[in-house]
Amino acid sequence: MIDLNHDYGFLKLTGPDAAKFLQGQCSANIQTLADGHCVYGVICDPKGRIQALFHAFRQGGDYYLRMPKDVLSHALSHLKKYSIFSKVTIEIDENSLFFYASHQGQAEHIACEFAIYDTGFTGFYTHKVLETHETTLAFKEALIEHGIPEVGLACVDQFTPHNLNLQCLGALDFDKGCYTGQEIVTRMHFRGTLKQHLYIGTLPEALELTPMMAVHNSEDKPVGQVVNALRHGNKTLCLVTLKDSAFNDAFIEGLPVNLRTPDYLEIQP
Repeated sequence: MIDLNHDYGFLKLTGPDAAKFLQGQCSANIQTLADGHCVYGVICDPKGRIQALFHAFRQGGDYYLRMPKDVLSHALSHLKKYSIFSKVTIEIDENSLFFYASHQGQAEHIACEFAIYDTGFTGFYTHKVLETHETTLAFKEALIEHGIPEVGLACVDQFTPHNLNLQCLGALDFDKGCYTGQEIVTRMHFRGTLKQHLYIGTLPEALELTPMMAVHNSEDKPVGQVVNALRHGNKTLCLVTLKDSAFNDAFIEGLPVNLRTPDYLEIQP
């Protein structure tokens, strides 16, 4: 079991309008979320740009959104702009919950358990994320190896859900109805031609890559951005959102990136 509380936190939504409000602000179907279950979702602005990527769970009438700590304040501010006419309280929950992860199921199903504890309550929430490892670093490595992105503060307002393959990861419910940014997201899914996807990359040296670093082609033209990265021994693992046409011609800091498609992505770039 991996303690993930150092890097992740929760937004808590309470009040009689909590479910209705959240339903209108995210891509997940909150109305069907029952106690003991977890959903993956995204909060967008009216232009369809990602403001937060989260896992949500319900405890009674309260809702919790788990996301990287550095984006909590931004997500709180963003949601509060839309909450003035709703009977909902939104706050950062820093004390009452603890977040852990452990392996569940076959690796090819990219499954895991989330265990979220508070006084007198234990819940296990299954969703598509990782294999078993012993450290937070290994947790993040597993996310990258499976092509599961995380959206920290540097990536806020930079990407649409389709740039990060979220349509393949169960984060977009196209049957739930309207939410902020939904029209843009739906139009891209059903009418757009996707020419950019999230790919898994390996570099031959251990580098300190940061989100939003540019990916260039051999002509030094920008073709994508780093989303997540970490050093792994004498190599670097990363997730990059990239023009499909640059799949075999991508460089970061002058080094070639060996790219592969996530198992869930059914395209041949």
